[in-house]
Amino acid sequence: MQENITRILIVDDNAEIHEDFKKILLFTKMAKNDATIKLEQDLFGITSGPDAAATASSYDIADAFQGEEAIAMIDQAEAEGRPFALAFMDVRMPPGIDGIETIERIWKKHPNIEMVICTAYSDYSWDQMLQKLGFTDHLLFIKKPFDGVGVKQIALAMTTKWRFDRINRENIINLESEVEKRTAELKTMMENLSKLKDQAEAATKAKSEFLSNMSHEIRTPMNAVIGFGDLLKNTKLDDVQKDYVETICGSGELLLSLINDILDISKIESQKVTLEEIDFDLENMIDSVLKLLRQRVKGRKLDLDMAYPETMSRYLKGDPTRIRQILINLVGNAIKFTDEGNVTVTVRPHDGEIAANAEMVGLELSVKDTGIGIPREKHQAIFEAFTQVDSSITRKYGGTGLGLTITQSLVKLMGGTIRVESEEGKGTDFIVTLTIKKGRPAIYNNITLINSDGLKAKRAVIVDDNAQSREILTNFCVTAGMKVVCSVGSAQNALEWLGKDENAADVVLSDIIMIGKDGYSFCKEIRHNDRLKAMSVIALTSDAMPGAAERTSSAGFDAYLSKPFTRNDFYGILQAVFGDARKGDRRIITRHMVQELLTKGISVLVAEDNPLNQKLMGILLNKMDCVVDMAGNGREALEMAEKKKYDVILMDIQMPVMDGFKATEFIRTQLKLTTPIIALTAKVFQEDREKCTTCGMNDFLSKPVEAKALKEMILKWSRK
Repeated sequence: MQENITRILIVDDNAEIHEDFKKILLFTKMAKNDATIKLEQDLFGITSGPDAAATASSYDIADAFQGEEAIAMIDQAEAEGRPFALAFMDVRMPPGIDGIETIERIWKKHPNIEMVICTAYSDYSWDQMLQKLGFTDHLLFIKKPFDGVGVKQIALAMTTKWRFDRINRENIINLESEVEKRTAELKTMMENLSKLKDQAEAATKAKSEFLSNMSHEIRTPMNAVIGFGDLLKNTKLDDVQKDYVETICGSGELLLSLINDILDISKIESQKVTLEEIDFDLENMIDSVLKLLRQRVKGRKLDLDMAYPETMSRYLKGDPTRIRQILINLVGNAIKFTDEGNVTVTVRPHDGEIAANAEMVGLELSVKDTGIGIPREKHQAIFEAFTQVDSSITRKYGGTGLGLTITQSLVKLMGGTIRVESEEGKGTDFIVTLTIKKGRPAIYNNITLINSDGLKAKRAVIVDDNAQSREILTNFCVTAGMKVVCSVGSAQNALEWLGKDENAADVVLSDIIMIGKDGYSFCKEIRHNDRLKAMSVIALTSDAMPGAAERTSSAGFDAYLSKPFTRNDFYGILQAVFGDARKGDRRIITRHMVQELLTKGISVLVAEDNPLNQKLMGILLNKMDCVVDMAGNGREALEMAEKKKYDVILMDIQMPVMDGFKATEFIRTQLKLTTPIIALTAKVFQEDREKCTTCGMNDFLSKPVEAKALKEMILKWSRK
């Protein structure tokens, strides 16, 4: 069928009607004289000519004289792909079915064909037709006799409508087909993405499990190296043997530091580093970092200092482990590249955009040294993994070049910034800017480290699938005077022992990663047992992955200590656990918390006659949560020491009524007290020190007294 030919079916039992429709609808080319052509132009504005016929609509008209015949012809036309666009349908066509029934049957199979009902008289009203055929825009009605112009207009309008409708339906079909195709492609793409996602998640999980297993497998033997080295240091050794052991322990700690760096890089790359929100004391943390790293400067003219303004809040809420790691990396680097001078950690306020937020604190942590400095062109390169300033630096100073990469990643993770200000040969200043929540000293409420004597006779159960770890723990416990009542390699064996009524313990020391039942399940079972749930349970684990402390807390552990750990770390955790009087929901005790609690509750008597010095000492000691009493002279100090037992006495030398030397002599000879006495003196000559020792003083602090030196002295003598 040519595209410009439209098929029309005339359905009527009267042959003359068929001829009338054809005369009206079929174009007949007629010869026209000049007058006719002129009249057409004037009336219609058209030009007759050889192509005029081409502009007229062309129809292919077929005839049907009964309803059944019309149905058959329309079916055949559809099957041949030459469908009818329009049918003019008579109503009365005896014999057989009438026009209305014919239309009804046609539309059941071909609902889009246009219909025009043509009749002089109908047995149906218009409403009855609509009720039978349904409301449709494919139906018109004309009465016989009909007007030729009207028939032409109807034919043109309805066939054009049919043509556009057909095009639209084809477009919709094509569109649906395209949509189905695109949907199928999208489905395939989503399935592929889902597979890739599953593969990525599986790879991430595998990497996470590998890191966890690697951490466990490395830390377990490292725990043995450091643990047995610690035990060996406390045996009878000659100087050479002691030096060897110190070297082994130091090398073990360096190796552990390297392992931690590599694992941290892997955690950061696999996005497995999660941040905790814990209340902590920033000033105390910085002090503990400097104390930890001070051993690295032995033999060098290098001072480690801290500047922490009184106006800055000590108590913050964030991830103390990660902030501590940042400080250790920066201060450690500063020490490494500074032969003499000083390394200073300074804390400054940094308002930034949080001035109106009362819940947040903006701060700058500056680590400044007087070392070799960094060329300006290398300021960015030093933050890249495995990168140092040049190969000669690497050879001379060692190191992997991971510290600053890890530091920068952790700072960014906390939403902060880090920058470097340095000039070659003139030192370096690393400045970290952080916005962090304000905290509160919640850990000091109802928890105090008990005296080491309080550990004696405590009954301990050790649960660890590593025999060396059990041996180290047993030695630590026995040395502290504790009794190891059970030492087993599995949680199930421990539960069986604890399940017997005659067996009891004060504390369970449990590993986390064990064959069979792990430490989390083990602790949960203890907490669900009415007879055992009040018992203290401590996690001692090599699972140092992020969030391990939170998971142990959720499982019901009282404390968490990651391997490897020293004897003092272990004792500190025990002292905190047995000194914990908190009730209800409690934050798990960690190594960091123990560091903050070390000076809490230490009773100190300060003998000082100067009011300003009294105020200063009071502020410094109160910051450490010590219990402080003041004496204005030596005689008052003597009387107070006689009435009350103190852990430490800080004794000024020059005081009215009775000086520090005489007061110390009386305390030693008359009161027979062995309380540690520390001299407070501005005199630094050797003869002054000898005089302090002769009268019975244990140590001395030079004035002006620095906070970190005071804390170290208090800790040194209060625990002896």
